[in-house]
Amino acid sequence: SFFSKMISNIAMKMPENEFKELSEKVGISLGEEINQMYLKFNEVEKLNIDQISNAYEDIGKKLNGNFKSKIGSNKISVEIVQNPFEQSNAKAMSRILSAVFAKIAALNLGYARAVVAEEMDKNIVIDVYLKKD
Repeated sequence: SFFSKMISNIAMKMPENEFKELSEKVGISLGEEINQMYLKFNEVEKLNIDQISNAYEDIGKKLNGNFKSKIGSNKISVEIVQNPFEQSNAKAMSRILSAVFAKIAALNLGYARAVVAEEMDKNIVIDVYLKKD
């Protein structure tokens, strides 16, 4: 997609720390907008953990990917089963997605921190922690 290619281009030309900061800002902004859409869709003032988990999977579908979320005791893990982004953009886009996921959870549950786990020959997993360690 155009957006994905644009992000990839920016990521290649910008120092890593600057890109990390930019991707977090973009993800937070997108997360706020996307959260509003799911609040309206669910007709609630705050999303519960199941609605957030469903929203993460729905975001995957809307991006033409396949995201599987699993609710744990203190986190929601989102496995990117089918990555909607080109391989060259996957890391950059996952960083933005993690900020989107964290923002949605934080707005509804009070706190969230997302970590992207990238394992060789396996799917990318974004863990959204819901409690401070």
